[in-house]
Amino acid sequence: MADPFAGAWPAGYRVRPATTADTDAVHRLAGAGERALHGLATTDADRIAADLGMAGDAAACDTVLVTGPAGDLAAWGWVRGRRATVQVHPGHRGRGLGTALLAWSEARARELG
Repeated sequence: MADPFAGAWPAGYRVRPATTADTDAVHRLAGAGERALHGLATTDADRIAADLGMAGDAAACDTVLVTGPAGDLAAWGWVRGRRATVQVHPGHRGRGLGTALLAWSEARARELG
């Protein structure tokens, strides 16, 4: 099983599984990323809650939440079967988080087959 706490996470960042209690924070992160890329946020909180809720008992293995040195949400991701989502807050881009999330999601997807 992929250990989201292992790997090449950038110095100063903390990693843990995401839970449904993180829905609002993840929703804000997704909105910030969408606004930076497209000028408009389209993902709603219900979609985030559904993604986090579907992880269920596997959340410890299939989700990851990354907080920055100041404790702010910097990135998150999930893997489920052949699907994955990873997002990095615009204020934390260019620091290696996307690379670390991609490596984590690919390793987890290989484990899931």
